[in-house]
Amino acid sequence: MEHLRIKNAQDHKVISIKDIGLHSGELDFTNIKCPEHATQSCCLFCKICDSLVCPTCVSKVHKKHANDLIEISEAYHMKKERLKNGQSKIQMEEKNAVTKKEQLVKRKDAEKAKHSKVIQDILNHEKVLKSDIDKYIEELKDEVDENLKTIFKSIDTDLSIVSKSMKYSNEKNTEVEDLIKSTDVANFFSDVKRLEKSMEVPVLKTQSSYNTIPKFVPGR
Repeated sequence: MEHLRIKNAQDHKVISIKDIGLHSGELDFTNIKCPEHATQSCCLFCKICDSLVCPTCVSKVHKKHANDLIEISEAYHMKKERLKNGQSKIQMEEKNAVTKKEQLVKRKDAEKAKHSKVIQDILNHEKVLKSDIDKYIEELKDEVDENLKTIFKSIDTDLSIVSKSMKYSNEKNTEVEDLIKSTDVANFFSDVKRLEKSMEVPVLKTQSSYNTIPKFVPGR
């Protein structure tokens, strides 16, 4: 019969109380209390159940999972690697959002420049015409202004979507980064299980094209 890999005291590293603090870079995987059995410490990680287990858990629930029980440190590094992979996706979406924002801002600037030019063309044309077309000129300017408002509204809607995506990506990235740097192993596995379910960043859904300010063509 195959024996389960359960750590005992001989696997523990004993250090002097005076040396505590010198080992801050080392993670302690030996003192994680079992949430199901208060007097027991977790000794292994069950890949099937995605949870830490103590000797009592193994004997009562995980007997048939012997081939899927791994060291806590191995599970920790496995989970940490998954976090890093998820973080890479988050950072890529954040990068895409930044690029999209830059494109939208440039588009606004271009439209503003076009708007200024068209308004100037209209004003120049106004000087050529007689006073009886003043009303007509104002109507043209209002129409161009309304066009710009409509275009800006469309672009601003997408800018809002992009900004929310950037904020969400940044928050998730920070949350993942904090968890990666965490040395609180006792809470690590419960936190990472929760975070793994929410690391996906929604794909940006913005318009593929936008209306533009029409050219002004002088006429009667």
